Amino acid sequence: MALRTWKDLQVDVPEGTVGAWTVDKWTPDPNDIHFQLENMRTPSRQILPGYIYTRLLRGNNPIMTDTPAELGDLWAILHAVQELDEPTVLIHGLGLGCVMNGCFIDGASKVTVVEKEEDVIALVGPHWQERYGDRLEIIHGDAFTWKPPKGARWDLVYHDIWDDLNTDNLKEMSKLHRRFGKRSGDQHSWCRPVLESKRRRQRRQPSYF
Repeated sequence: MALRTWKDLQVDVPEGTVGAWTVDKWTPDPNDIHFQLENMRTPSRQILPGYIYTRLLRGNNPIMTDTPAELGDLWAILHAVQELDEPTVLIHGLGLGCVMNGCFIDGASKVTVVEKEEDVIALVGPHWQERYGDRLEIIHGDAFTWKPPKGARWDLVYHDIWDDLNTDNLKEMSKLHRRFGKRSGDQHSWCRPVLESKRRRQRRQPSYF
């Protein structure tokens, strides 16, 4: 299968607001603080000014985008999808639907998404449900407490429930990997290798206090 670029994975979720959550279209200004922070986070995958991106916001706080920086985080799970023959996938966290859409593009036969926020489901879910029909299942639930049906199993599981990259997320990632270990052939969590590398660097730093 051909290698995807970030443009192939951009989403077309329409603008709207439900509760505290908003989807909008964003053309970044180089002076915008969100633009600057994202480019500091991933200097190798810069947000390109002049393009139109889609954002998911909670209040005024951007939670995710379909910028090169964030879509680049998906290569590992999408590569795993490509390696299998029409796999089934479980995703924790709907967001804009970037992961789910990418999985379908790269050959998934069915995707189940568990999302904690009902308003996010109401805002984003209908767009994708119309496109993918019964190949897509969206469930309102918490990744840590949701009980899958008896005997349910997926070829791949992807955990993406965190707002930002923080080594504190690793403890929750380990908990989820243990929880779904017997229900999956392979598991990934959003930027887990990056966070593990960051934690190793932190532990090597000398402490003077």
